[in-house]
Amino acid sequence: MGRIKDLHEIKTLIRERTGKRNVFRHAKREDVESVLANLTSKDPELWAREWSRVAKPYEEQGAKLEQAGKLTAAREAYLQAYAYYAAGRYPTPHTPGKMASFRKSLELYERAGKFFDPPLERVNVPLGDKTTPIYVRVPKDGLKHSIVINFGGIDSFKAESYEYDEALQRAGMASCSLDMPGVGEAPIKASPTADALFSAVIDYLEKRPDVDPKRIGILGRSFGGYLGGQNGLRRGRTFARFSGLGWRCALLFSGRLVAGVDQRRQLFDGPRHRPLPPIRRQ
Repeated sequence: MGRIKDLHEIKTLIRERTGKRNVFRHAKREDVESVLANLTSKDPELWAREWSRVAKPYEEQGAKLEQAGKLTAAREAYLQAYAYYAAGRYPTPHTPGKMASFRKSLELYERAGKFFDPPLERVNVPLGDKTTPIYVRVPKDGLKHSIVINFGGIDSFKAESYEYDEALQRAGMASCSLDMPGVGEAPIKASPTADALFSAVIDYLEKRPDVDPKRIGILGRSFGGYLGGQNGLRRGRTFARFSGLGWRCALLFSGRLVAGVDQRRQLFDGPRHRPLPPIRRQ
């Protein structure tokens, strides 16, 4: 286990990641410095309050732009507000203030999502006696589309799949983002049966009239964490390392997923575990 960082080290890390990594990749340098100047301790409530402070003006700006009919500009303002609210919950919403930031991040992302092309669709997928929320973006053209399930890791939630979803859309594929077991809005924790979450999402996608059930892939980006459940490769093992889980899921659901992508950006054929060329455009 790594050494716990002090406040100075945390601020240095945030400056290094600004514009580059995690939720800070969308942050503006001047806003970050405004927050860091007021961080006098590692109090998580102070952390959430400061990031929410810089998020609020962008939220208000987005609402004014939307009312004026400037929808592209409104989308960008909402996304900026989302980024700061998401920073306020980072790395995990474990206090009341950070949980409030988390809820606001979802609210602002979904407000921005109305103006995505295609628009963001929030769906609550049945999972036993619960539901798991997912974000789906499928063109409204009456056709059946290939789709890629996209998820992050232990501190990267479904809304942070935005750039990946945008890239999939540009490549001619629909996108679906979700929270892995134990994080975000996922209703279950990691356990020997946690793979049921992925199975439920695949069940839902296969039944959509705008999705081609024979062209569903999966993209896993996590660098840590665990998925509960035997993974079909190592019978008797309880946990599968999330690293490279894209292709592990392709193997686990080999009859239902056509391909998986791991964190090293390699593609694998689910049934045969061999390298594949990039997924073809429609």
